[in-house]
Amino acid sequence: MGMITITCPRCREDFATNADKGTAQCPSCGCRLLLKKRAQTTPNLDPAAAAPGVDDALSQQDSFVGERPSQLQGAGLASLRQGDQLLMRGQFEQALYVFRQSVKDTPQDYRAWWGLTTATLQHLRAYLENQRLAFNIEPLENVYARQIASAKRAMDQVRRLVPDASRPMLEESYSYECHDAAQALHKARRVCRKNLRRHRNFGLRLTLVFIAILLIASGLACAMLLPLELPGRLTIGAAACIVGLLSAVFALRI
Repeated sequence: MGMITITCPRCREDFATNADKGTAQCPSCGCRLLLKKRAQTTPNLDPAAAAPGVDDALSQQDSFVGERPSQLQGAGLASLRQGDQLLMRGQFEQALYVFRQSVKDTPQDYRAWWGLTTATLQHLRAYLENQRLAFNIEPLENVYARQIASAKRAMDQVRRLVPDASRPMLEESYSYECHDAAQALHKARRVCRKNLRRHRNFGLRLTLVFIAILLIASGLACAMLLPLELPGRLTIGAAACIVGLLSAVFALRI
């Protein structure tokens, strides 16, 4: 099959690996990944296939299993693979739908609960990172609290059902995902403060831009029209233009 490019589920870095080996290791964080060849070309996608945008989730040649155990067998296998593909492609809402369906169908399978945990946290992180125009952090903090609580409930089910041998690996991945979500909230706070400051300073910024335009135009006019020697005209014009440019830069930074 040759070289393929995959996304690490832990640090989200893309890297190339040889698909023939069956396993891969992320060069950034050292996460060990399992590549499992898809057994059939037209899988039965279960009821979760009704979710919008997920009908082709298993169209790739390889099914990405990631941190989950290699023994993906039995009921709900198609949904688990489908959810993994959707997470790898960044379709978090569809992945949440799939894993919620999988939890309903196989409530005693810890892999379904782990998928729901991962999808919840990654969807939360992506949501917070996309709040580029937000002014108020309080609604984002409320969403964060609700989603963290939801992920914790799902993780409690994982702890109850998972074999002891797999628990440390999943606990480590859970800590990583929670840390990433917390970092996304921290960045969202900074974005909100910056947007609020810019909104409050809009009038001042507009005034400074107007002054900058006026100074630059005056500087150009002085350089060409003042009845002075050439060096004097250029000095006055350059000084006015420089002050105008500084005003424009200051207006963009506040």
